[in-house]
Amino acid sequence: MLKHDGTFEPFDRQKLRACLLRVLPAPREDFHFAEALSIAIRCYLRGRRIRCLSSAAVLEMALTVLRAVGLTGAAAELESQHAARLQGRSRLTIHHNDGRRTAWSKEWLARQAASRWGLGRPAARILAGQIERELIRQDVRDVGRAELMQMLAVNAAAYGLAGPGQRQAISRSR
Repeated sequence: MLKHDGTFEPFDRQKLRACLLRVLPAPREDFHFAEALSIAIRCYLRGRRIRCLSSAAVLEMALTVLRAVGLTGAAAELESQHAARLQGRSRLTIHHNDGRRTAWSKEWLARQAASRWGLGRPAARILAGQIERELIRQDVRDVGRAELMQMLAVNAAAYGLAGPGQRQAISRSR
């Protein structure tokens, strides 16, 4: 899949399933329904032998499926969440120690996690995504690099990916 930031990653139906679970209404908010929708999209991609597809195209597929089965409210919620995430990303900047400010990059943060703790790309992107969601939820516009590294260390430690000694080493290396 071609991501919005220009990077590539394999199609992950578990990620799509989790996304669908967040928007399904209470009567259908169950693992099996979201699982079936994510499998259907994966089967379509495999059946068409589609090797590279943008994440925007997968979003459109999910919206089409939700609307086709009468879940227009869930489709609207999915669109709303996506638009809010794009808007939050566009307003977020990273303030570096040397005074520079750069545009937000979840990929950059994921690379930091991967290099600091030897994580694979999926785990690093999960940690970076959690931080991104929290910053957007709090409507943060400018975040310090050191603060990001501390947030990353805390999240990594919460999953047992970085121990207290590693977290302290990161704090001293700022």
